[in-house]
Amino acid sequence: MKKILLLLLLITMIGTGVTISLYTKDVEGQSQKSTKVPFSISKGSSVTTIATRLAEKNIIPRAWTYRIYLKETQQEDILQAGDFLLHRGLSYAEITTSLSHAQPQEIPFRIPEGIHLKDLDALMATKGLIQTGDLLDTIKNESFDFNFLSDGKIQEGFLSPDTYYVRPKNFQVKTFLNRVLQNFENKYLKIFNEQKEQTYSLYEYVIMASIIEKEEFNSANMAMIAGVLWKREQEGIPLGADATTRYFENKPTEALFTADFQKDNRFNTRKYKGLPPHAIGTPGIAAFTAAVFPKDSPYYYYLHDNDGIIRFSETNAQHNQKKNKYLY
Repeated sequence: MKKILLLLLLITMIGTGVTISLYTKDVEGQSQKSTKVPFSISKGSSVTTIATRLAEKNIIPRAWTYRIYLKETQQEDILQAGDFLLHRGLSYAEITTSLSHAQPQEIPFRIPEGIHLKDLDALMATKGLIQTGDLLDTIKNESFDFNFLSDGKIQEGFLSPDTYYVRPKNFQVKTFLNRVLQNFENKYLKIFNEQKEQTYSLYEYVIMASIIEKEEFNSANMAMIAGVLWKREQEGIPLGADATTRYFENKPTEALFTADFQKDNRFNTRKYKGLPPHAIGTPGIAAFTAAVFPKDSPYYYYLHDNDGIIRFSETNAQHNQKKNKYLY
C-alpha cells in the first residue's frame, strides 16, 4: 500500500512538472516567427472561445495555457473585438498586446514584377485602395525624400515589387509609396553598391532591368540576356528588344507588326541605339541583379521559340536560321 501511495505521488509530481513546463514554453512562444495569419474576434466573444479559436488556427499551441495566462496576468477583460493579423509563434504577451489594440483589418497587396505605373494605379483601384488616378496624381504632385530619386520624383521602375500589408480603411497613398521606396532602397541599392565597377548609373541599371524583366520569364537566363543587351549597347548596336515597343504601343501580349517597328520613337530599340528614355516597368530583384551583374558570352542575338525556350546566336545569319527553324 505504501508503495502504491508513493507511486501515485510520484506520478502527480511528474504530471505537475510537465504541466508547468508546457505552460512556460507556451507563454514564451518561439523565437522564429511565421507568416501572418488573419484572426478575428466577434463582439461578446468569451476568453474560452477566443483561446479555442487561436489554438484551432495554430496561432497558439494550447487553449488552456492561454486561458491560464490571461487569468494569472489579469488580462481577461482587455481583449477587443476586431480583425487582426498574427504571427504563429508569438509569446502570449505579444499576442495579448495585439488583441487588445484592434486595428482596421490588414490585407496583403502585391506589386507584381514588370508592372508600370498606369497599370499599378488601376490595380490599386480594383483592390479598393484608391480611386482611379490617385496614385498617378500623387506621383505627379508629391516629392519624396530619397537620394536615389531625381528631384524627389518617382519614375517608372522604382517601386519595388513585393507583398505589402495595408489597411484599406485608412490607406494613404504617399505613406504607402514611402514604404515601397524604402523597400527599394533597402534591397536594390544594396545590390547596386555591391558592384564595384559601376559602368552605369542606378537609373540606367533600372532601365535595363525593366527590359530584362519583360524579355525573359526564367530568372536563370536573365544574366545571359543582360550580357547580350549591354554588349549591343556598348558596341553601338540597337538593342532590338521587342519589350520596349510593346510598352510604347501598349501591346503587352498582342502581335507586333512591321509598322510598329518603323515608328519614330525612342522606345523603338530596333531603330534607335542605346537605352529608352526611362524604364518600361518595375523590375524584380532577379532582373535587377542580372542587369548589374551580367554574364559574358559570345552571343549578340536571342529569340524565344514557340515553346518559350530561349535560343542564343553569335551572328545575325545564325539568328535568322533559328527564326526559320523555331518560329516559322
